[in-house]
Amino acid sequence: MTAENPARDDGHYKFVTTCIDSTYEDMQALQSTERGISQRVFAKKIGRLQWGALQAALGYDRHFPIAKDWHVGYYRGVYREVPCVFLRHSKIEHIFTLDGRVGRSADARIENPPSYFSIEAAHLSRLEAVARRLYSERRMSGEEMRDAAHTIMAAVNSSRQMPED
Repeated sequence: MTAENPARDDGHYKFVTTCIDSTYEDMQALQSTERGISQRVFAKKIGRLQWGALQAALGYDRHFPIAKDWHVGYYRGVYREVPCVFLRHSKIEHIFTLDGRVGRSADARIENPPSYFSIEAAHLSRLEAVARRLYSERRMSGEEMRDAAHTIMAAVNSSRQMPED
């Protein structure tokens, strides 16, 4: 919930990661528990603010709403021993866990890894979506698009650096 308007962010599930940033074992465990849910249920679980940010980050708008994209599915399951909901967009899972908790990994090589990723990854995705939209509307040249892509990737890579012990 936000301090400005507690009713606006009513979701109890918070973004923790995508399948790309997870382990094979954790994703296999999640997929073994997955059950389909409706878009309405998914949106209610993550709350209006995250739902809006996620749609924007994935490049959806009123001209191409997420409801019309057949590449998107909504599910519930268990991720690292914590109840979760996730959206599968073009075979990429965007995972939200209850209160943003992350439990023990299914990967035996990882004892108890902290979560290095946060909703900031969605902000970086939003930057990428904006750059693509500007390029498609011919308000950005191909060279400017490449520069933007390099800047975004540098930000992503620096945000994924593991903290020092």
